[in-house]
Amino acid sequence: ERLEHFDRFRSQRQATARSAATAVTQPEVFSEYNAWHARRALREIDARYFQEHVSSLWKRHPFFEFIVVLSPGQEPLLADTLDSLMAQYFDGWRLSVFAGCPSPDPEFVSETSKVCWVDVSQGALIDAVNRKILHSTATWFGLFACGVSFSPQALLVCGDYISIHPEWRLIYTDDDTVEEDGSLTTPKFKPDFNPDLLRSTDYVGGFFIERKALIGAGGYVENPGGEHYDVLLRAFDSQEKGAIGHIA
Repeated sequence: ERLEHFDRFRSQRQATARSAATAVTQPEVFSEYNAWHARRALREIDARYFQEHVSSLWKRHPFFEFIVVLSPGQEPLLADTLDSLMAQYFDGWRLSVFAGCPSPDPEFVSETSKVCWVDVSQGALIDAVNRKILHSTATWFGLFACGVSFSPQALLVCGDYISIHPEWRLIYTDDDTVEEDGSLTTPKFKPDFNPDLLRSTDYVGGFFIERKALIGAGGYVENPGGEHYDVLLRAFDSQEKGAIGHIA
């Protein structure tokens, strides 16, 4: 995969990072959280074993498409997201970047590329996103902000839960914040799906939704800042009980 174009973006990110000497010391509670998180992380040797047996262990083999909207100046953040995807233990993913400019590399418009670049400078963004979903071969979609990173085991774990819970049509997870020095802070331990809580606040955040469920809910609509919540509520209304799953 030819992704050298993002090396320049990574350099920009590193040039603006704070030095260790000026980094803010994190509270002790976050140190404990980092240690807890490290204990729960899947070791690479275990992930490789799991990968070798996926074909026999999984009843369903998902393919995830990540959708990000790139605004001017967010290229270093996009590089962060891409780096985390390239490190995934499960290879069934594609990143679709919607930007108001042409692709910076011909490779990104290739059908076989892991990165798909969509130029929306001459059209409506949401319409372009929904057209991509309709014509995509992916089975699960996630709309995320540039800079969102995923742990190496994220897709492997999601795929495992999808196999165990064939009734799930939407999946959300706990999350945290990755600081510039790589440490994790402000973890969000979310409750299992709660319809009453959902109607009062968007506690779910980012999520993956199955293609048929997303199309059945009407796709994404123009709702700046509320695209996730809007789709989530419509998907909940159109799905049966137990269709929304939480991975802690």
